[in-house]
Amino acid sequence: MSPRPRSCDVVIIGSGPGGSTLAHGLSRRGARVLVVEEGDFLRPDPSRADTSIHMQEFMQGAQQSFVGGPSKFYGAALYRLREQDFQATATETAESPAWPVRYSDLEPFYDEAERLYAVRGSTHEDPSEPPRS
Repeated sequence: MSPRPRSCDVVIIGSGPGGSTLAHGLSRRGARVLVVEEGDFLRPDPSRADTSIHMQEFMQGAQQSFVGGPSKFYGAALYRLREQDFQATATETAESPAWPVRYSDLEPFYDEAERLYAVRGSTHEDPSEPPRS
């Protein structure tokens, strides 16, 4: 007899910052989550003396997808957009429309993500730093 198939509430494609954060949040709220990843774990080439992995070298290789996505190369940076990033922006040829959400709509989620990922650093020296709850 074959095992009973497992079911899930949500399937997330990709284990990068967006997918893994979403999976964490949904599972903490009781959802049964399945994360599907195309690639394997990122491993340095053991035949090299320098076992560090550099993004440019890696992206020229055969494996272009890996667990954690491109976040492996961004030094654990977590960006918080500014309020003006959500507003309409005039360009030389047209206007980029405003987002359908405002910074204030997303601010609580920025806070939650920064706690989850233990983001560190001072926010007092940047005059463009947006409000925080």
